[in-house]
Amino acid sequence: MVDVWQTVIHTAKDEVPCFKIQIRKVGKSERKSNKARYGTIVGGNVLWENCTLEIRTPSSKVFKRRHFLQRTMYNGVFKNIIIEIGATKKIVNENPDQWFLRKNLLIMRDCFNGDIVIFARVPYKPSRKLLEDTLKVYKKNGSWTCNRTFKPIREKR
Repeated sequence: MVDVWQTVIHTAKDEVPCFKIQIRKVGKSERKSNKARYGTIVGGNVLWENCTLEIRTPSSKVFKRRHFLQRTMYNGVFKNIIIEIGATKKIVNENPDQWFLRKNLLIMRDCFNGDIVIFARVPYKPSRKLLEDTLKVYKKNGSWTCNRTFKPIREKR
């Protein structure tokens, strides 16, 4: 999971831009440091020992945010932890988002509205069939994010 990922397809009503994210592993000593640094933050209960991954994007520094994925008791499912760093540190309420892996795809699902964004490792180009099969699991239609030349994926009728 530690690598550079790029958006491939989305189900959101609004257009999702083509962008890349870097996922890095957070070591044990860094998790301890994060627990000491952020402790109990306004707005959330974070289990820092389970925050084993961090997502970095070009906008992370601009918005002064750190974005972690916290392991859950469900294998392969991660809770979204976004910390806004300013005069006071606080958690951005993004708990409805879940991140998980399926067949070499990273899937971000917003449990609040059902939107899905699928990422693939750069430079991997997943097959149309794999993406269709992934969207079928969620009974969703999808639109390409990064200049794919073929039509948007739609459910077969």
